Amino acid sequence: MTASARIPCPWPDPVLDVIGDQLRTVWGRTSTHAHVHDPFAGSGRIVHLASRLPLGLITGTELEPEFIDPENRPTIRAGDALDQPTYRRLHRQSRPGLGFHHRAIVTSVVYPNRMADHHDAKDDSTRVTYRHRLGRPLTDRSTAAHGWGRGVATGYRWKRMHVLWVGLAVEWITSIDGPGPRPRSLMVVNIKDHYHEGARVPVVGWMHDVLAAAGGSLLADVQVPLNGMGYGANQRTKGGLKTTHEHVLVYRYKH
Repeated sequence: MTASARIPCPWPDPVLDVIGDQLRTVWGRTSTHAHVHDPFAGSGRIVHLASRLPLGLITGTELEPEFIDPENRPTIRAGDALDQPTYRRLHRQSRPGLGFHHRAIVTSVVYPNRMADHHDAKDDSTRVTYRHRLGRPLTDRSTAAHGWGRGVATGYRWKRMHVLWVGLAVEWITSIDGPGPRPRSLMVVNIKDHYHEGARVPVVGWMHDVLAAAGGSLLADVQVPLNGMGYGANQRTKGGLKTTHEHVLVYRYKH
């Protein structure tokens, strides 16, 4: 049994390998007391972290339930990364009395290129967007409906949504306290730049600024080679421009 809609960009194994290595470096043997959550879980490949290091609990939420692979339920459930009750539920799941010492957000945010586009194209071009893969209009408050954009308004919506969820996530990961090892709370974000009209869009740098402004200290920025789709406007008209790698950003937050 498979998901009713195929996510456009599932996590590749090399990225999951890097994430596993980074978590192991920070937590060591205490990773068994960690709760890892993915607020933009897609099909739910976050569950495969369990084969890379022992973790106390893995959870995930996805706004568009059709993307969730049935094999990854109930670990991954329908939910909104911008919804405060989601994080209250997470707090109950890993309160210190249950033996948890660490929390981490581990996620791949929606890339704000034309993959994040609510336009319902009717031509015969190849479209790999969340809207087309889903086969219906995107849910309200979906970050996949707003790209970096040409205009200020479009880019503002994408950025504002990400500032909001980062704030909620940091509040959750830093709210754990109790007996045991000192908590090591992490934000691990997979992200990349893209090209628009021949110019590189500095999405990674912007995310660095957001994570740092939320109180984080950079531990690592690991580059992972990326193949890309091999077609699209930049391939056809801009001399084959494409991003050659994606990033895994690791930030630690104090309590």
